[in-house]
Amino acid sequence: MVGGDESFSLPEGYETPEHLGEVTVSPTTLYLGEDPAVPTVGDLRVSFSIVPEQEVTLVAAQVRESFEPYPTDAGGTINLLKSGVFSSGAMIQQAQDSNKIMTWVLRSIGLLLMFSGFSLVMAPLSVLADVVPIIGDFVGMGTSILAFLLTIVGGTITIAVAWIVFRPVLAICLLAVTVAAIYFIFKKMKSSPAQA
Repeated sequence: MVGGDESFSLPEGYETPEHLGEVTVSPTTLYLGEDPAVPTVGDLRVSFSIVPEQEVTLVAAQVRESFEPYPTDAGGTINLLKSGVFSSGAMIQQAQDSNKIMTWVLRSIGLLLMFSGFSLVMAPLSVLADVVPIIGDFVGMGTSILAFLLTIVGGTITIAVAWIVFRPVLAICLLAVTVAAIYFIFKKMKSSPAQA
């Protein structure tokens, strides 16, 4: 996005078209209504700003005398605009970096929502166990641990499935590690009662 916008002052003696009706003109705004100090529903305030002439860098597809988002082979589009002079590589690298940050933010939110969902599904167990306060605390702690483990497993499987097309080797390795972890957890759980 091109920044550096400034307020635009209307020229002295500016007159509005008659068909607009009652208009209050100030140096930078037009107010369509009776009284700017007492706005009512239906009144309209219009302000003006300009972006001074400057050098910008644009990465897009040129179509005749304009620009459009450039369609990529992966199905997305590239449409980058920034104040200043940058190389195309620097523009694309910055876009990739911001996409990585946004991706991890969305993953974190997804994992948090998944954990909340599992916790809410298992919440009735701790409520039932609250008849005996000490048991209720243990059950609540156990359901939280179980919700956390299910979130880790479900999250890694979801991320791996999402990567299967673009990063198949990494996705398959992640799935293999997750399946192995699940196998060892169940094996340990089965062997524990036998040892007891």
